[in-house]
Amino acid sequence: MRCEVEPTCLGSTLSWRSLALAISLFALPAFADNLPPAASPGSVASPTSSVAPPSPAEAPAAADPLAECLTPGKSGRKTFIEDEFCLLRMERLGTLSIGIGEKEALAALPCPVSKGKEEFSEATSDYNQKWSFPACGVNLTMASSAKGGPKVVTSIVIFAPSTLATTRGIHIGSTEEEVLAAYAPFVDRGAGQRGKTIVAGSIYGGMIISIADSKVSEIFLGAAAE
Repeated sequence: MRCEVEPTCLGSTLSWRSLALAISLFALPAFADNLPPAASPGSVASPTSSVAPPSPAEAPAAADPLAECLTPGKSGRKTFIEDEFCLLRMERLGTLSIGIGEKEALAALPCPVSKGKEEFSEATSDYNQKWSFPACGVNLTMASSAKGGPKVVTSIVIFAPSTLATTRGIHIGSTEEEVLAAYAPFVDRGAGQRGKTIVAGSIYGGMIISIADSKVSEIFLGAAAE
C-alpha cells in the first residue's frame, strides 16, 4: 500500500516504529548479559573452549656413570675395559667420590668428624689423614702433597649405619647376589672370595665389598694395594 503524507498513515507508521524501538530496548539488557566480559587493556582474551595442557614428556632414564667403563665383548655382552682404574674414577657412594675436596666431603656428611694425625706415605709421597664420621658410618682418607695443605679424598669406607649407595644401588644390607648381578662385568673373580669379599675393578684401584651372612657389611672404594 502506498502511503501518502497523511495524518492517519503517518500515525500508523510512527506506531510500528515506536513498537520496534521498545522491543529493542527491552531485549538489549538480556542480550548484554549473555555477552562475554570485555578484555582489559593489554590483556589477551582466552579461548572459550578449554584445551587440556600437553602431558609432560617422560623423564629420560638416568645415565649410568659406569657405562664408559664397559665395551661390547665378542659374545655381545659388555665387558670391563682394560683401564682398571675407570671404575675408581666413576663410582660414587652417595655424593662422595675419589678426588673431591674437603668442603665437598664435609657438605656430604652432616655428622661430627674426628680427624687423625697426618702421616707421610713413602709410596705416594703424600700426607694422609683419616677422617672418621661414626654417626654416618663413613671413614675417609684425605691426602695432601704438603703437610697441612689442601686435601682430597683418596679412599672411602662405609659401614652401618650408613645409608649411602653405589651408582648401581648397592648399599649396606644388599645381598651378595644383588652385588654380583649389579657388578657382573666388573667383578675380579680371581681376587675376591665367595661369601667374604667381592672385588669390582681392581685391588689397585676399585671397590671391595665385604660380605657377612650373605649381605653387604662394608664397602671400600680406593686402592687397597700399591
